[in-house]
Amino acid sequence: MSEGFSHKGPFEIAFFGLIAFILSATLGSYCFEYVLLFTVTLLAFTLNKNSRLNRPQFLKDLRLPHIVSILLILSLWRVWHRPLVLYVENTDLAFWQRGILLLGALSGSALLIRPIFETRRFWFFLGVCFSSLFLAKLLIVFVSPCPKIDVFVFGELAIDFLRNGLSPYSQKYPDIYAGTMDYIPRFVYPPGVLYLTGPFKWLFGDHRFAYIGSDLVATFCIYKLCRKYNGDPKTALLVCLLWFSFPVGLLSIEQAWVDSLLFAFIGLLSLALANKRYLLAGVLLGIIISTKQYGFILAIPVLVNGQAQAGKNRAIIVASLAVSFAFLICFPFVIWDPQGFQQSVVFDLLQHPLRTDAFSFLTLLQVQFGVVLSGPFSLSLKAESHLQEASC
Repeated sequence: MSEGFSHKGPFEIAFFGLIAFILSATLGSYCFEYVLLFTVTLLAFTLNKNSRLNRPQFLKDLRLPHIVSILLILSLWRVWHRPLVLYVENTDLAFWQRGILLLGALSGSALLIRPIFETRRFWFFLGVCFSSLFLAKLLIVFVSPCPKIDVFVFGELAIDFLRNGLSPYSQKYPDIYAGTMDYIPRFVYPPGVLYLTGPFKWLFGDHRFAYIGSDLVATFCIYKLCRKYNGDPKTALLVCLLWFSFPVGLLSIEQAWVDSLLFAFIGLLSLALANKRYLLAGVLLGIIISTKQYGFILAIPVLVNGQAQAGKNRAIIVASLAVSFAFLICFPFVIWDPQGFQQSVVFDLLQHPLRTDAFSFLTLLQVQFGVVLSGPFSLSLKAESHLQEASC
């Protein structure tokens, strides 16, 4: 085990677990105590990156498998107890989904029993646990076929408009909230989302299968990164299970949160950087930028990493590739429907009033202190807030 990962891994996994608890408790809605806890957690996570910090001895004695085992049990049983599928239409199938999650929790817990962990039976229980969680994710599409949330509804309609030769950025979308939300219903995401989800909608009838696939890709990337920096395959697989049983994982698939797509590409980007494949990193960064507006913030750590490891010229190449690839993805829609694209993807975000029910540091400033930020500065802070949530 590498020295750096040995000491920092437990802290990173522990922070991951705390953030999982916060998000599953709030479901992305504003709560002063949880927003404050989330902010403090991110600050502690950032400070932990400084290897010069003097940590207490009992914290230094923590080992990655211990932390992963504890959090894995908590995560598996929390997902079974509270699956967070909010728009259930097929109650019979939801009952079987709960049973499958129970099987996953039992088999995942059994993995940590020493006579099983140290024998070949480990692989059997691992397969049962992974298969149970994967099947539970697949069943979401049938348990909740039409969740009443704009991200899902507009995503489905945007793909249908595109298939019929219509620009998704200039069409009328239904106001599913009946005027209770102060916004004009539009498809506001960059076209990268359409490229990634459209084929799944056309082939399987529901674009959320793309999010299930991205979850698998993210899990694979986590495994490869853990093997690279830790080396132990069983510990790496337990970390993968921890991600796969993330408490809000089912919710993010049900409601088609675009952030789920980004996790896969952030994982691939991390792998590319770890293996010093900077040209591939530039392409992946371009895909991220063209999938959601805050993706450009990722360019900062990527370019800093590239310059530190490969020099200024290589960092410039990565940046050029990212911008070029993002431009190529967006260019057809800019030419096809320039006014609709600009209004939906850019201006709507700048003009949209800050929601006072959102899980955001900006909401905390407005609700608790009356500080309201608007315009480009607000957009940049919103992007940073959302990126931190998605990255954790």
